[in-house]
Parts: sequence; structure tokens; C-alpha cells
Amino acid sequence: MYRSVARSSEVIAVSPNERPRTSGIARSRGFWSGTIVLFALCVFSFIGPSVYLQDATTINVNQQLLPPSWKFPLGTNVLGQNELARLMLGGQLPIAAGIVTTLIVMFIGIATGVLAGVRGGVWDNVLMWITDGVMSIPQVVLVLFIEVTHGSTPVVLVLAVSLTAWPAAARVVRSQVLLIRQMEYVQAARAVGNPETRLIMRHIIPNLTDTILAVGASQFANSVLVLAIATFVGLGVGSFDWASMMASDFRDVVSGQWWLVVPPGVLFSALILSVYSIGESARQALRPSGRLTGGR
Repeated sequence: MYRSVARSSEVIAVSPNERPRTSGIARSRGFWSGTIVLFALCVFSFIGPSVYLQDATTINVNQQLLPPSWKFPLGTNVLGQNELARLMLGGQLPIAAGIVTTLIVMFIGIATGVLAGVRGGVWDNVLMWITDGVMSIPQVVLVLFIEVTHGSTPVVLVLAVSLTAWPAAARVVRSQVLLIRQMEYVQAARAVGNPETRLIMRHIIPNLTDTILAVGASQFANSVLVLAIATFVGLGVGSFDWASMMASDFRDVVSGQWWLVVPPGVLFSALILSVYSIGESARQALRPSGRLTGGR
């Protein structure tokens, strides 16, 4: 009898006439525009250097601060280096660091939030106590402290951002799990003896898709911004990322060399906005219309 109740509750939760939620993504202009911009930035940064075969590191004092021209589409900097070649290499670090950091943050955040929300009791209290403890320290201050004490390397920066950013993801995921676990189909599935692992994988995780996408996009943008802040205070991890290009060449803008700061600034902003657009559009498209859905 309980099994029939569980199955019927799942049928009630998912209307057979409801169009799959993923179809909303295909009609979302924000999602596709963000995806196209992000894809273009990845191609520009990772494939561009192999197509535009110009050295980005050679110093030539005879071509310092040249304005954009056919030979140098984005001009040169104070060292006579090709700005377009530098701009291509400059996107590799923020994109790669953002992806790796987001994966680590979301893994820790989802695991902590789901475990705290499903188990409750002592598990919830202890995990949220640890989460609140980490959140009580400003992330930028903690990241800069870790970098100063352990060195400014890409690995240290990724780990520093990851270990300080996961509490926000854990808090959001936990709040959603607390709501989902009270749904009728989850209660019915638990009543018929489904193990906790099955409840999580078949009923809870699928209903976290929109939350994961939105939080993941936010965490990606956050990691890129923290990288930029570290660069502007002199703790950057590379000389060819967009943030370091803006930081090192910002003083030259006063002299009229706008091409040293505007292009990396535009690409940096486009990277953050494209990811936000993807996350928000996907979240809106995957948001259940009415009730949360149960696994079949």
C-alpha cells in the first residue's frame, strides 16, 4: 500500500502534460547570448594564440605605446609588447581559475548543504556552526592572508578562494533541501523504506538544478573578482591576465593610451556578465511552475 502511495505522489508531482523544463532553456535569449559570449571568450583565449602567431613577451623599446594600427590592432604597451597577443593570453588564467574554483566550491557546498539538510539534528548544527565560522571572516581578507603566508601561485589562489567561498553555496543548498524534504513524494518515498542515498539522488538533487546553476554562476564571477582584487593589491598570480593588464597599465590611461585598459576591461566585464546571464536564465527556465518535481 505504501509503495502505491509513493508512486501516486510522484505522478501527482509531475504532470504528464507538463513540457520538460529544459525546453525553456532553448527559448531563453539570455542563456544563449551568455553561452555564445562565453564560448567566444574561450576560443579567443585558448585558440587565439595558436592562430594569431605574435609574441606577447618580446620587449621592443622602438615600438612603445603605439596606438592601434593594421600591424598592431590593439596597439602596444610601454614595453613595446603586442597588446592583442597579451590580451589573448590574459583570458586563460581567469577562465581556468574560475572553472576549477567553481567546481571545488560547488562540490563542498552541495555535499555540506545536502548532508546538513537531510540529516538534521547534530549534523545540521555542527556543519552550520563550521559554515558560520568561515563566513564570519571577510573572504577577501582571508584570501589575501592565505596568499601572503603561502605564496602567490595559481594553486594557492584557487584553494584560498575555494576554501572561503563554499559556505555561501552550502547555506543556499541547505535551505532548499529543508524545503524539498518536506514534500509529499519525499515523505512517501521515505515511508516505503527507500535508503537515504536514493532519496538524495532521485528526489533531492534533481530539484536543486536551478539552485546549483545560479549559485555556480555567482561563484564563478566571485572567484574572478577576487582574483582581480588580489592583482590590484599586488598579489596577482600572473603577468598576462586581464586584471594585471588593467592594474599595470592604468596609470597610462591618464596620458591618453586608452587601448591599454579598455580592451581588457571590456573582456573582463563580458566574462562576468555572460556567466551571470547563463546562470540566471537557466535558473528561470528550470524553475518548477507550481510544485517541486519528484523522481520517477
